[in-house]
Amino acid sequence: MAQSPFRSIRQTLFNEGKLLRYLGYAIGEIALIIIGIMLALQLNNWNEDRKAQIEFEIYVDQLEADVRTAIANVETSKARMEGFRERVSYIPIFLEQTEYNDEDLNSFEEGLSALGLSNKPQINVGLLGQLLDGKTDTISRDPTLTQKALELESAIEGNLDNIDRRSNQLELIAANRLNHFRAQGSVSYKIPPKYDLEYLKSSNEFRYSVQSIEVGILIILNFDDSIIMALREFLTTLEE
Repeated sequence: MAQSPFRSIRQTLFNEGKLLRYLGYAIGEIALIIIGIMLALQLNNWNEDRKAQIEFEIYVDQLEADVRTAIANVETSKARMEGFRERVSYIPIFLEQTEYNDEDLNSFEEGLSALGLSNKPQINVGLLGQLLDGKTDTISRDPTLTQKALELESAIEGNLDNIDRRSNQLELIAANRLNHFRAQGSVSYKIPPKYDLEYLKSSNEFRYSVQSIEVGILIILNFDDSIIMALREFLTTLEE
């Protein structure tokens, strides 16, 4: 087996009694080995970092898609709430009418059936749901994005809590004050409703309850807008 050049030189120097030169070559060989190991470790670290970056970019792309889905979900929920508000807002208009037809009465009863209804947006979508649960390890390599994710979590949680409280208030108003006012008839099917229209027209309590529900719906719509704004700001950060 052939000897390495360094080993041959060391053997020659050692045999000739040149100890200092022998030690110099030995130290040099050790240094080269150490440098080689360090380069190998650096290369391995670079490869691992490159893999982590690729995984991070894939994660961010999927996260962008999930945020867009969440925005669409909130906009859908907001549209439903706007539909409830439109139906409810017709009630006081109808009560002021002295003459009405079957279409007017149908619209009025649709408003009665919408009292107390609400819709909570679905935001915990895919990877976005993980972030909103506080699992930010997958984006920890980007401190700015991590901070934005924490801010988003706080904003979403606060607005959803507010929506829950307002929705519960709407249900309570409907349950405690309006159940006996609800429309349970049908003009189309000739089923008489179980309410006294003349009483509703003269009841200040009924009008106040309807007004309270309409205001509550408007407040929920504002919370929906705040959620959409927070999601869009986070999406902008992901796209940069």
